[in-house]
Amino acid sequence: DNYEITVTTYTRASSCQADRCEIEINYGDGSPTDTIKRTNGGPCPTTQGCEDNSCNFCGEIFPGNPDIKINIYRIQHGFPGPGIYKISVDDPNRNADVVNVPNSVNTSFYIETYLYISPFGGVNNSPVLDFPPVDVACANLLFEHNPGAHDPDGDSLVFSLLPNRGAGGALIPDYSFPNNVPGCTSSTLTINSSTGLLSWSTPVCCPQGGTSPEEEEFNVAILIEEFRNGSKIGSVLRDMQIEVDCECKNDPPVIFAPSQLCVFAGEIIDTLISATDPNGDNVTLTASGEPLSIANSPAEFIQPTTGDSTVSSIFHWETNCMHVRNNSYNVIFRAEDDNAIVPLVDYHTLGINVIAPRVKNPIAVPEGNNIILTWETSFCNATGYQIYRRIDSSGFNPGNCQTGLPSGTGYSLTETCSNVTGNTYTDNNHGAGLVHGQKYCYVIVACLANGSENVVSEEFCTELINDIPVITNVSVFVTDPLNGKDSIMWAMPKQLDTLNQYHPPYQYKIYRSDGFNPALIFSGQTSSNTKLALTDTFFIDTLPLNTFGKSNTYKIELWSNGSLVGSTTNASSVFLSSAPTDNALNLSWEEHVPWSNSKYFVYKKNPAGTFDFLAGVSVQNYKDTGLVNGEEYCYYVRSFGTYSSPGIIDTILNNSQIHCNRPYDNVPPCRLDSLDIQADCNLFQNTLTWNNPNNKCADDVTGYKIYFTPLFGGEMSLIETINSSVDTSFLNRNLTSIAGCYSVSAIDTNLNESTRSDSVCVDNCPEYELPNIFTPGEDGKNDFFRPFPYKFVESVNMQIYNRWGQLVFETTEPKIMWDGKNFKSKKMCPSGVYYYVCQVHEIHLSGIETKVLKGYFHLLLENGNGGQQNN
Repeated sequence: DNYEITVTTYTRASSCQADRCEIEINYGDGSPTDTIKRTNGGPCPTTQGCEDNSCNFCGEIFPGNPDIKINIYRIQHGFPGPGIYKISVDDPNRNADVVNVPNSVNTSFYIETYLYISPFGGVNNSPVLDFPPVDVACANLLFEHNPGAHDPDGDSLVFSLLPNRGAGGALIPDYSFPNNVPGCTSSTLTINSSTGLLSWSTPVCCPQGGTSPEEEEFNVAILIEEFRNGSKIGSVLRDMQIEVDCECKNDPPVIFAPSQLCVFAGEIIDTLISATDPNGDNVTLTASGEPLSIANSPAEFIQPTTGDSTVSSIFHWETNCMHVRNNSYNVIFRAEDDNAIVPLVDYHTLGINVIAPRVKNPIAVPEGNNIILTWETSFCNATGYQIYRRIDSSGFNPGNCQTGLPSGTGYSLTETCSNVTGNTYTDNNHGAGLVHGQKYCYVIVACLANGSENVVSEEFCTELINDIPVITNVSVFVTDPLNGKDSIMWAMPKQLDTLNQYHPPYQYKIYRSDGFNPALIFSGQTSSNTKLALTDTFFIDTLPLNTFGKSNTYKIELWSNGSLVGSTTNASSVFLSSAPTDNALNLSWEEHVPWSNSKYFVYKKNPAGTFDFLAGVSVQNYKDTGLVNGEEYCYYVRSFGTYSSPGIIDTILNNSQIHCNRPYDNVPPCRLDSLDIQADCNLFQNTLTWNNPNNKCADDVTGYKIYFTPLFGGEMSLIETINSSVDTSFLNRNLTSIAGCYSVSAIDTNLNESTRSDSVCVDNCPEYELPNIFTPGEDGKNDFFRPFPYKFVESVNMQIYNRWGQLVFETTEPKIMWDGKNFKSKKMCPSGVYYYVCQVHEIHLSGIETKVLKGYFHLLLENGNGGQQNN
């Protein structure tokens, strides 16, 4: 892919050494360094003295400062394919005497940009920087600067301050930020990450050798990163110069403008922007930002506008749907006075949010068990709509610029944009049907092609027509595994057409199921009636029924003259269960009901056999503490609920079954945190010590379990159980290897075991030394060549050679025990010098480690009967 690269530098016009007809560039793709020629300005005059005729273009003088030249270099380059490329320019062109850059005249000037090429990322352009990286500050006055950055593609920009870079992008040794120069520290230097406004409060000058300078120069770097859909897609590093006037007698102008505007697409912005100079100097007002340069209906601002001490101009923008996006537009206004000695500047950022108008005229109409939603098509041609639903009204009213639906409103997403592309939607609860008796409320959010959301619609509500019975109660009447009883209640329909469509006799049929399954088993019915009567809305299920070990679910059907009118939603009883623990029971309960339960009341059986109120909670669990392990405790829970529709019983109370359980100690002691080890290589033993957790978090620890592994990271095995809580040490002795790791757990009276402690490890201290003389024979003194001392050695690979290099003995036995005889001929070897190579396999915590010993020794025979051996 071919990309056009533009590099802009600012140099002193009076410095011939700083002028460049061309600069070098590194593309970051492995290709050789290239040169870019300057492309701006007219032909170079031969009388300038700085350039020869080899320069086709001479650059341009910066407006307002004849000693600053703008140089623009352009080139096109083809990159090999997708990837991230660091494009950089490195030039030994930094000014001398920069206060915060040591030895600045010999420190390279470095800038870079990161180019992200991705087949999925789309077209991308680097940010455009409208304001030059050269600005003037007054000592002891607030200094502000803005690079005037905006992104041609509408990507989000994030700004940060970085140290300037030297040759190759390396950090400059002893660099300091301008506000933190050693011996000259001033106050804060910050940059607004969203607007790019750099603030220095306040610059100071640093006397050199006791002399106060007239002007000082500081450098700082600004990193501008691009983000699209939350992912970084590029960055630009700008190197900036701040000139501080140490004897400044001027004050900067002040801009008066709003900081934030929010409009719906299609609205027109007409905002007065003005600036005033406190010293009466002329002021020039300019503006920069994406709204002024976009192709579709750009904003208008007459500029530059100059006035005598005061100036103003109208910012005008006719917005439309093409301007809608999630991130705001920034317009940066710049006011500069024409003070003859030190011209100063003020900056102001106006953030503008353009959002899509909210969905209008939403309507909800009930139809059977469904609700049909309709609305006007979005003004900005939405790609789809998000449907949110909740039971009952929330009262949520979004702010002017609040797009989408925040958390905490109680609304749940019912349908996503991709599933709702028209201006109508039928809510059937994804096939399950909605519940009679509830008030359903909705809001709608339109979605646009670029991922933007608009302000949510107004909240609109409705409820299903009350033309079927509504179940209100399923309460356990008798708790028993065989002869239990449930009481069921319901509200009769209020809008049933009993004159024309549904004729008497009327009858209710009750259906039941085990647990929380849909009710399918016929459980009973009311008698036939010539009219719907309130007395017919209560039923006690007396069939052989288990209310002890499970819940039961019910529904009621209404029949008219032998035809089914409709049925209620399924509703279950409250089912209570518990989990025993140490001196406590963790109660929890569950119910599947169409109404909303907001409170639960827990009751506990007293010694007299009746139940006392224990607690009221809004969640479906409760922990009863302070109990005696092994004793039985009994409870039931009463739920408190309502329907959101008016006219239906507004206090719905239902009891769970009576549930009993016994707490027991299943809580392990806490983890040991004080395990220590003392190793003794000479005594071949390890001593473990720890603290008794009964002193910390338990009261029934009865002993400990000791775990061990001989290898670091190996699997632990139980090696000892201690049946005493006060015995907090363990001696592991008579070991062949002390290497290994230990861990200890605590056990209590119920054999609950704590998690194991952190392991403690110890390594061996192997020894293996060989003598330099031995006297074989049969006098019982030093008759064998053997190591002394040796310990923690698994095996060896020992070879002994005579002076002619012939192998006379070999073994893998660590004790060696060579009697001086040739292992092949079985004859005694003659006196002399013998050489050995011994691989010693030492036992360590990490496993077997090998070291190699090489040396020689003297074999001495005295009168054929051996002799004295010395080490």
